[in-house]
Amino acid sequence: MSQITPSSQPSPIHDLPRVLGGSHAMAIVVGTIIGSGIFLVPTEMMKAVGSSGLVYLAWIVGGLLSLFGAMTYAELGSMMPYAGGEYVYLRGAYGDRTGFLYMWTWFAVAKPASIASVTSGLARTLGIFAVFHWLDTQAIGGPLPVMWSQIFAITMTWLITGLNYLGIKKAGDFQVVFTVLKAVLILIVVGFCFSSALGSWGNFATSLPHATGGGITGKTGAFMIALIATLWAYDGWNDLTMVAGEVKQPEKNLPFALIGGLFVVGVLFMATNAAIQYILPAAQVAASPRPAVAALSVVAGPAGAALVAAGMALSIFVTLNGTIMSGARIPFAAARDRLFFPKFAQVHPRFKSPAYSRLCCC
Repeated sequence: MSQITPSSQPSPIHDLPRVLGGSHAMAIVVGTIIGSGIFLVPTEMMKAVGSSGLVYLAWIVGGLLSLFGAMTYAELGSMMPYAGGEYVYLRGAYGDRTGFLYMWTWFAVAKPASIASVTSGLARTLGIFAVFHWLDTQAIGGPLPVMWSQIFAITMTWLITGLNYLGIKKAGDFQVVFTVLKAVLILIVVGFCFSSALGSWGNFATSLPHATGGGITGKTGAFMIALIATLWAYDGWNDLTMVAGEVKQPEKNLPFALIGGLFVVGVLFMATNAAIQYILPAAQVAASPRPAVAALSVVAGPAGAALVAAGMALSIFVTLNGTIMSGARIPFAAARDRLFFPKFAQVHPRFKSPAYSRLCCC
């Protein structure tokens, strides 16, 4: 297959510098994937399938499906290492019309909705702490009332947008530091659980008698529900391909980050799920809206619950940076290819970021 390049001729205003190394690329994959999912989906999975064995099978199958996708994108990204990721691949395969429609869907619906869901989740998670209870109160009354949580979500969006406006290197460094911190917090949670005398390996043999999957057909459908939950938890690895035009040595770093990052995430996900089930039997996992918080409450009381809640908030915050980082690159790429307003292809002369596209895609 011949290499596909942007239709517009290379020019200084269309160039984004390749400043992201392998560690940045890995952090984008790991940090964007690990949000609130691992702390929440064990409940839905256990409710659906009712046994540890099927829960872990869903994690493994979901991880493999994500890995197959990442391997495909690793090859495409190495062949077409340009800003825009999926837009570039679709336009190259199906032409300008398909590329434009994908860009418009991303710009008008998909990315704004994704950012809104992440920031809303951050506000809800912080609301666990007494100091943030004001987030659940009304800020502006009237026929269309506005909650403080909504104002907070908008503020966080613009804060991370500002960081990315200052250049992807700064946003990438932020991603590396806080992804490492996120992983450390997850490992601390796992360590607390497995070092507790209150845990039991016998919990892995417990089951939920009234799970969704009762008969053979029911179990198949229930497993698919659990699989959907795992795929949602694994979502986000494709965001790296959106910034492929800013990754150094993309032929090496993109495959390394996509495939290696998913292995790291898979290990952390399985370890966290195991830690939760070591402390809680199946019925308690299914009954808890936040099973990780419930497990640490058993192990370390309110302080443990606060640690998990803080880890969830940090995890979502890092995911927000990765989500916003990728958002501007698709309209930028479309403008570069003369399929969108030319102003979206402008690169800031000082910060070397797609400044106009960045401000319009948050």
